[in-house]
Amino acid sequence: MSEMNINEPIRTIGVLTSGGDAPGMNAAVRAVVRTALSNGLSVMGIKRGYHGLLREEIIDMSRKDVADTIQRGGTILQTARSQQMRTPEGQLKAAGILKKYGIQGLVVI
Repeated sequence: MSEMNINEPIRTIGVLTSGGDAPGMNAAVRAVVRTALSNGLSVMGIKRGYHGLLREEIIDMSRKDVADTIQRGGTILQTARSQQMRTPEGQLKAAGILKKYGIQGLVVI
């Protein structure tokens, strides 16, 4: 796996929610998506936290995807814990998946 050039501008970010549901997760996801899109970035949502990342449950996100979500409970991206992400092998696999999808930055809520 080649290294990312730190001088290269970030064009695509991923966003995921991890752990248990908490108030404000949807508002945070919405803020990430809208701010990124307003700044010309592409956003990919990762469903079911790190577990979903390792299973490549990755979707493109648009403003439409986060409309009317602030008042909803839980998280629109769903969440799950992952024991595999606690291992060096799981982390290496996740890094490879992020690279495969062109995700250069990851926002974890």
